[in-house]
Order: sequence, then structure tokens, then C-alpha cells
Amino acid sequence: MIQAKAYLAGDPVTIAKTRVTVVTVGAATAAPAPKVTPKRVRTLRDPLGLSQPLFAEALNVSRATVQGWEQGTKHPIGAARRLLEIVAENPDILVR
Repeated sequence: MIQAKAYLAGDPVTIAKTRVTVVTVGAATAAPAPKVTPKRVRTLRDPLGLSQPLFAEALNVSRATVQGWEQGTKHPIGAARRLLEIVAENPDILVR
């Protein structure tokens, strides 16, 4: 830390060489979340008997967001896509 401050201040700094050995273990990867169509959102929601507002509340998004997903004016991205994938695999998770 002291060397870093000195370097940033423009003072001459002696840098010691350090040998580092990096050991890697198999990298974990995850498949990208699938794209979700408007029809898919509806087919996830309907069997649960949830209205758009209740489905939105269960997903912690706005009713307008769910409405937009179902109308195709908005598209789930990022964590929402993954969450919808989880709901597709475990629909009862929202009605517990």
C-alpha cells in the first residue's frame, strides 16, 4: 500500500519481483438462459391461476412488465430470463 501511494505520487519505487504459481480447477460454466416468447410467459402464468398482477408480484416485477412480456412490447432479460426458466421447471415455487 505504501509503495502504491508513493508510485501514484510520482516518487521512485523499488518493486520486488514475486513468483506466483496459479493453480486452476475446472472452470464452472452455465448455459445462457433461454429466450422467452410472449406465449411462453402466458403458458407459465395461466396454469398457476395467477393474474398478471399476482404473477408480477411473485416475480418481484411490475404488472406493466408482465403485461409487456405477454404483449411482446418488452422482453425478459438477464435475471428475469433465468427466473422464468426456474419457474418453468418448478412452477409450484411461486404458489407455495
